[in-house]
Amino acid sequence: FLARAHERGLRHVLVITGVHGIAGAIVGPARQSLVGDLVRPKLQRAAIGLSPAIFNIAQITGPLIGGIVLDAAGVKVTAVVSAVLVVLPIPIYSRLKAVGKSPMAHRGSAIENIREGARYIWGHPMLRWYLVAGFVLVITVNTWGALFPPLAKDVLGRGAGGLATLQVAVGIGALIGAMIAVSMGQKYGEKRISVFAGLLFAILVIALAASKIFWLSAVLVALGAGVATMYFVTNMIAMQLTADPAFRSRVISVRFVMFGFGPFGMIALGAIAEFWGTQMALAVVSATGAVLLLAVTLFLRTGSADDVSAEKQSPETVKIVPSSPTVETRRNDAEVTRRVG
Repeated sequence: FLARAHERGLRHVLVITGVHGIAGAIVGPARQSLVGDLVRPKLQRAAIGLSPAIFNIAQITGPLIGGIVLDAAGVKVTAVVSAVLVVLPIPIYSRLKAVGKSPMAHRGSAIENIREGARYIWGHPMLRWYLVAGFVLVITVNTWGALFPPLAKDVLGRGAGGLATLQVAVGIGALIGAMIAVSMGQKYGEKRISVFAGLLFAILVIALAASKIFWLSAVLVALGAGVATMYFVTNMIAMQLTADPAFRSRVISVRFVMFGFGPFGMIALGAIAEFWGTQMALAVVSATGAVLLLAVTLFLRTGSADDVSAEKQSPETVKIVPSSPTVETRRNDAEVTRRVG
């Protein structure tokens, strides 16, 4: 259908894009939940961290391969090749087996699962901190990529090639950042790394806003993408390892919902850029993110432990009362009560 979309019109492309986004929103939490079931507990930190590293490798190599195929064979063949590559992993997924005893699936509507996951997170001081701190950067500093096109064209005086260079810098920096996050998390503590990486991310974007030298800007973009990936990979590792296995999938789903608020931050970023320009918008939004992250760190209580290495602390309130309880749900809740109580 996409291969013929250019013959049908823009609205067909928008529909396809919307469907693709919905599919990604469904697959994302499921894939992340699956990682915890496929590896042994002592390897879960590395497995969770390496998952986005593989994604970043694909972001670097995918456009390169796609550009070669597009230039050689055209839009239709490129779309067909993309569809085939998406379908190929399905038989592999069907043959995967969990390591050890996997928590029983919770039955209920998507809204019920999201609500219960949110209640569980809000009753757990560390999970609450990671969720709020992640949300702060999602709607502020992490919106920087929306201004890459005007940054490359209007500020740095480069065209499509300059924009492509900035995007490649993002992929390279993100790949390195994911590797660093996996290796440093257990040594220094997830919360310390989160605060450090989040503040450094904001500082680097402010420096990018002040730069008018293209190659300096490309280096700042790579460094910014690296520390941003450190921040969000550490956030993901901490939330998954802190959550009880019976609630892990719901915690991951709530975290994905958090990222869904990113476009609202982009709207604010675009409005500031419209009135004050690209550079001022990047600086203002980044400074706002740094201040909010400091406020969350100073005023949002996390309990006695400051990272996952101190082990899972007991939530303040973990009692979950589903609107439609089932045998599986009651057994899951009983198991969670036994573990944390």
